[in-house]
Amino acid sequence: MKELIKKHLSQFSFRRIYGFSSVGKYKQFINYVEERLEQTIDKETNLSELSFSNSWKDQGGNIHVSIRGKITRRNENADIGAEIVLLKRLKTFRGTFWSHLNPKSDSEIYSEAKTYFHAGKYAEFLSLSRYIRSAYSSNRVFNKMSAIAERRV
Repeated sequence: MKELIKKHLSQFSFRRIYGFSSVGKYKQFINYVEERLEQTIDKETNLSELSFSNSWKDQGGNIHVSIRGKITRRNENADIGAEIVLLKRLKTFRGTFWSHLNPKSDSEIYSEAKTYFHAGKYAEFLSLSRYIRSAYSSNRVFNKMSAIAERRV
């Protein structure tokens, strides 16, 4: 996801918004955005657009930045956004992220995949199972369903 964030939020636009060109700060910013996005969207959701929308300074010299974007999950499209502040004294980023698509937990994805498996829709089962393969790798039932689905596709 980090490469996708770097593609949408380039170092040039970061420099233009925040007013300095420190590579270390840019990396810190990208790591912060990646960490918070992983908490906001699930593994099945794709980030299709992300850009800086505006910025301003408060009276303490902290720089506030708005980020807006688009996300998709199968046949659902939604907006995503963030308000990120560079705290001048602490030299760290803080902010809130929001999304109009509620993230799905691994158990919800597993339940949906299991429904597809029992309905005989093995291709759909396999497409969903790739998002939860690492979380359910020790689950004997999941591994058996995956093996059966792979043989039947």
